[in-house]
Amino acid sequence: MLYEFGDDQQKTERRNFIVRWRLEPKQQDREKWKRGELVEPAKPIVIYIDPATPKQWRPYLIAGVNDWQKAFEQAGFKNAIIGKEWPENDTSMFMEDARYSFINYLPSEVANAYGPNVHDPRSGEIIQTHIGWYHNVMELLHNWYMVQAGATDPAARKPKFDDRLMGELIRFVSSHEVGHTLGLRHNFGSSSRTPVESLRDKKYLEKHGHTASIMDYARFNYVAQPEDQIPQELLFPRIGEYDKWAIEWGYKYINAPDAEADQKIVKSWIDPRIKANPAFGLVMEKASGSTPNAKRRTWVIMR
Repeated sequence: MLYEFGDDQQKTERRNFIVRWRLEPKQQDREKWKRGELVEPAKPIVIYIDPATPKQWRPYLIAGVNDWQKAFEQAGFKNAIIGKEWPENDTSMFMEDARYSFINYLPSEVANAYGPNVHDPRSGEIIQTHIGWYHNVMELLHNWYMVQAGATDPAARKPKFDDRLMGELIRFVSSHEVGHTLGLRHNFGSSSRTPVESLRDKKYLEKHGHTASIMDYARFNYVAQPEDQIPQELLFPRIGEYDKWAIEWGYKYINAPDAEADQKIVKSWIDPRIKANPAFGLVMEKASGSTPNAKRRTWVIMR
């Protein structure tokens, strides 16, 4: 948010901008991008894994980053976000260099994780991130999953989970925190879209998941019962329909001459969806504090 002052104003005007990474196509792909074809960005979002991270968890953290690729495809970019191991033997790269973003491992009893971003307050352009996950978030994940999924998943009925299950739980945390670094806030409305009876319907869960957003606090599907035979992967949150839409809204190309025209086009995407499904408007309102068109994208300004 910023305040705009002008000689012809009789009061200060407040401008709200979304925060997002600057994703633009390679010069040779610009026309394809404008036509809506999938193109690779000139500078993808690269998030490195802290080399202090225990080795068995690194692939799951990387997978949590790469899970967002399908959301960016809906916005017109392929390979837009990439999780990578830190090249420990490359002496030309330094972890203290502000140009690099990380998922940092924090050996601590704190049972939590966080996903900040550093952005330019004048435009909302995200520059860098240092996601943090504390070692003891694994205790929290263990207790959540045991209580919420223990009736359905036999693997949850252990004092110590096997590495694959704990890895998938860490992957879920990674995806959630990466969502914050992309500019998404907590979405406490998306789970309200899912009819309770659908939480026990395998076909519904395969198509939609049990919540429309990984940014919700819906956690795991604890409504499913053993007789429903819901597999483990359908008990987890995942990148959902809201998340894909939010990335499309924030990152898709719009051929607009200025921010006001850009806002009108984005609004034209949203209104029909709200009219067709009032719950969609509720989800957007819960997620951002207002419907998305109340905030301005800054593509023209950044460019």
